[in-house]
Amino acid sequence: MYEKDGNLIVETELPGIPREAIKINGSDHTLTIQGETKKEERREGDYRSERRHGRFYRSVALPEGVSAARAKAGFADDVLKITMPLQAKPEEKSHTIPISG
Repeated sequence: MYEKDGNLIVETELPGIPREAIKINGSDHTLTIQGETKKEERREGDYRSERRHGRFYRSVALPEGVSAARAKAGFADDVLKITMPLQAKPEEKSHTIPISG
């Protein structure tokens, strides 16, 4: 996760996982990436397979000022890239407080 050009960017490698198996959910405080990969059927002549299968889930706390509602996601070369705009932080408004009495 990093900040670039006024956006918060989250990148994660998901090798061998099809786009259809990935689900992304975002709120103003949390980003969740989850999905499931199926076990491949055993083929004739196979001795061993070292591919992962099963469910995966990752939840990341987002910093203040991130607009998850305007997030965009792309998936290329087994890398999921989620871009969320950072909103300008509200300015602190100060004012004088009169003392009575």
